[in-house]
Amino acid sequence: MGSDPTYTSPVKRIAVLGATGSIGRQALEIVDAHPDLEACALASGSNEIDSRGVEHVQVGGDLTALLEKAEPDVVLNAVVGFAGLPATLWALERGVTLALANKESLVAAGELALAAQERGGGLLLPVDSEHSALFQCLEGRSAARRPCIRSSSQPRAARFAAGAGRSWRA
Repeated sequence: MGSDPTYTSPVKRIAVLGATGSIGRQALEIVDAHPDLEACALASGSNEIDSRGVEHVQVGGDLTALLEKAEPDVVLNAVVGFAGLPATLWALERGVTLALANKESLVAAGELALAAQERGGGLLLPVDSEHSALFQCLEGRSAARRPCIRSSSQPRAARFAAGAGRSWRA
């Protein structure tokens, strides 16, 4: 018993929202590779899901109801668009760790999300590559002294280059 990690490390229950997308599929590969992680819920907006033996599986519908039933320790929100906002708020208000790949939740309702985080104390971790890189820079885990945020949108980038926008250099 002494050094067996199964007796000392509780299994983290992960809800994967957006399970059929690129980020969701990669997350499930990570869960499969780590015995201390367990998928407790899978959700997709419209694509069928291989249940993989997970008890709570949903296509479409109310994500917060799924989360209430599944009782996750971590919510990976990789849902496309504004549809991810209720799950973001649910996790943050309940003190559940939120691995967020859904930037629309913060763009559309950043103040609401931050207020929910203050009330519940949930940890917000950016998952998408660009957001995670910025997070790591802001935490001091990078040697970058002046990160520069660029837009991937050509029309917006052209406006900024022409001087119509403002610089977002740190």
